[in-house]
Amino acid sequence: MPLFSGRVWMHVTSGEHQVKLETETTARFLGARISTTRTKTVMDRATGLPTSYVSWNAKRARRFTFGKDSYLVERLSPEPKDRKAPVSEWRVKTSERFDYPVGADGKRLPVYDHYGMLLHLRETDLTNVGDELVVHVATSHGPTPYRIRVTELRAVELHYRTLPENKKRTTVVREMRLEVVPADPDRADEGFLKMKGATELWVEAHSKTVLRIGGRAPKIGKITLVLAGMG
Repeated sequence: MPLFSGRVWMHVTSGEHQVKLETETTARFLGARISTTRTKTVMDRATGLPTSYVSWNAKRARRFTFGKDSYLVERLSPEPKDRKAPVSEWRVKTSERFDYPVGADGKRLPVYDHYGMLLHLRETDLTNVGDELVVHVATSHGPTPYRIRVTELRAVELHYRTLPENKKRTTVVREMRLEVVPADPDRADEGFLKMKGATELWVEAHSKTVLRIGGRAPKIGKITLVLAGMG
C-alpha cells in the first residue's frame, strides 16, 4: 500500500446557460482519510469561460468570481460558533482583484480556474504527440500561464464505476498523456493544481476526460490522483 493516495469524483451538469463541474478529492495516508477538498466550477455555456469557482475543506475556502476584465479572489472561513454553515455563509477574511493578461493584439486573454481548464481541454486541438498550447489559470496571486503539451498516446484497459448507479465497468480507451508546466521560467515551481513543477494529466484522447493526475505535492512528494467516478 502506498503511503499517500488519492481519489477524485467529478460530476458535470449541463444546463441551458451554464455548465457546472463539482469535484471531491479525498487524500489518504496508509489507507486512512486525512483530508477532503471539494470544488465547484460554473462556466458560461455560450462562451466556455468560467463565471465562478470555489474550493473548500472543513477549515477554509477560496472563492473566485470572474468578470469581464478581471477576477476577484476571496479567502473565506467559517464562524467559530457555526462551523457547519454552508460555504456561501462563511465570512470573507481577505479579498484581492487581478486583471486578465493582455495578448499581443491588445485583447484580454481568457483565464480559467484549475478545473475549468480541465473542461476547456475538450475544446482544444490537442491531438498528436508534440501538440501544445498555453492557457492562463487563475490563482490566488494572479493569472499564471501554463504550457500544455501532448507527450504520449496509448491504448489501455480501464476499470471504473458509473454514477449514480455505482456499477463497475471495463473498457479499452485511447489515452493521451499531457504534461502541464509553468510557461514562465521565473515561476517554474508553481505547478498546476498546486503541484511542484510539472503536472501529468492522463486523459481520454477523444473527449479529453481526465483519468489520472500525477505530480509532486509540496511536503508530501510524488502522488497520483485517480478518477474514481464521473457523472
